[in-house]
Amino acid sequence: MTRMARPSFVLGFATAVGGLLALGTVALARPHSAPRPATRSAHGTGAPSTAPLAVLSRPRGPSDDLPAPLVASVADLAGGPELVPEVRNGTVLTRSSHLALSNLGGTKASFYVVPTAKGRVCIVITNGTQGCDEGRFTLAYPASWGLADADGYRKGAPTKVYGLVPNNVDRVTVVDDKGGRTAARVGNNAYYAELADGAAMPTSIVLDYADGGSATIDLPAITIG
Repeated sequence: MTRMARPSFVLGFATAVGGLLALGTVALARPHSAPRPATRSAHGTGAPSTAPLAVLSRPRGPSDDLPAPLVASVADLAGGPELVPEVRNGTVLTRSSHLALSNLGGTKASFYVVPTAKGRVCIVITNGTQGCDEGRFTLAYPASWGLADADGYRKGAPTKVYGLVPNNVDRVTVVDDKGGRTAARVGNNAYYAELADGAAMPTSIVLDYADGGSATIDLPAITIG
């Protein structure tokens, strides 16, 4: 169980040294030297594609460019000398960014996918979170996930759930502790959902594979207060 006094962002991305769960502000969505459990468990009846993310091989267009005010902060996701080499993400290839999803939620956010020179993949959501993932999926780690709620969990605006999925995922459903099942926007290896109830917290993420089967990621419990 994870306990937070003033939650805002949670990332469940994997890093080279294992699972990472970063708590607190956007700044903590960056390279971190302390591995922590990212997911309580994952189970399913299908298998994720192990091919490179298709979005990154798509021809780029003008809409794929990162917004100019974000370029410097995204470049900083590389990690500096204060981190051990295996934790650093490597140079972030900002000129190879791809727009995966747009017009998301109440803030009309855009979701960008950006590769690094080390073979990792960074997520950049305008008006939101930045973080990096290995971009490789297994039966135990079928997708990355993150949570964000700018005004605090279980009040006001609903919690956002987002992440990367392998090429063969065509549907993502977020299950919450108020009985809700929210269909996420899915496209270009990305997904994004806003829960229907501002007081709800997600408990699991269900992935449906286009080639048959599904996988369920059980999220760690988060206690507020």
